[in-house]
Amino acid sequence: MTDSFWTGGPDAYADGLREHYKPRLDELRKHRNDADDTERLELDAEIERLEAEHKSKLDSIDDCLF
Repeated sequence: MTDSFWTGGPDAYADGLREHYKPRLDELRKHRNDADDTERLELDAEIERLEAEHKSKLDSIDDCLF
């Protein structure tokens, strides 16, 4: 997802963020279930990073111009 002009306002942007992050997070969570302990720790870190990035972008919606 790139920073660009979004039509539809903050709700459309939030929907776009969800559409961008959900598939990747779902894929990581699926792989986590089949991973060994070392891999699981790496996947947990990546999941946590993506969730924080997603939350940060959602929290900054009020700072965006639509």
